Amino acid sequence: MGRKITIFQIDDSETGPKTLEVGGSSLRAIYSPRSRLKDLLSRQEYENPGVYILKSFPTSATFNERVYIGEADPLIERLKTHLSDESKDFSECVAIYSSNSGELTKAHIKNMESKLYQVAINAKSSEIGNSNTPTASTLSEADEALVDLFIAQIKSILPLLGFELLIPATTTTSTQKINESTKYYINRKGLDATMIITDEGYVVLKGSTAAKDTTPSIGSYKEIREKLISTNIIVPKDDKLEFIEDTLFSSPSAASCVIVGTSSSGPEEWKTEKGIKLKDQI
Repeated sequence: MGRKITIFQIDDSETGPKTLEVGGSSLRAIYSPRSRLKDLLSRQEYENPGVYILKSFPTSATFNERVYIGEADPLIERLKTHLSDESKDFSECVAIYSSNSGELTKAHIKNMESKLYQVAINAKSSEIGNSNTPTASTLSEADEALVDLFIAQIKSILPLLGFELLIPATTTTSTQKINESTKYYINRKGLDATMIITDEGYVVLKGSTAAKDTTPSIGSYKEIREKLISTNIIVPKDDKLEFIEDTLFSSPSAASCVIVGTSSSGPEEWKTEKGIKLKDQI
């Protein structure tokens, strides 16, 4: 089912502050570069309780971003503190709140902060800057459902702003889905990898193996590979590497390059059990 998301650019700067609304929901968000945040804090949005995400440059080349997840009631006080804190050297901020006054209490936003943190940790897509693990508050069943709904909607809006923290690097594929899907294989140089195509993307199944070493021709896919290794999605096994989780890729070539460790055309490399190339299946 589709979802209407309205993005309003506050001024005429393409990279400037924006507000976001999710159709049929009270969830609202306001995005700002750090350089504009101080001027924006006079807006009514920051008087609400809510969660916020600060994005900065990663300390490791493995990741594209470093994020800090926090909560505050009201948002304005904590964000003012972060602006004056040299240790919070962030470049962008997204604050998330409810347009319905009183809908989100301190208990709600603490619970939401904790869940967002856990989703981000499990996604293994971003470097997490929180020094302490946020503690979840106890909520009623109905309030838990409200927070979970907000979490689902937050997952849909953050990528629109270039925040990757909730986009999972891995997935859990049911046995039924695997059995029903067309499987594609790479079998060369002692490697044995299996891939299926799902609505999420190109999924290399756990147990697949990859080359231990790379060549310069792998190009930018080396960064993806190093990220998977550093987050223990791919681990050493004998003279190879092994996927220990079902792993998502955005393209078949990204998957094949990571596996063979060199330049590879995915549509050419991936083949069915009968030897039919992926490009001939499209």
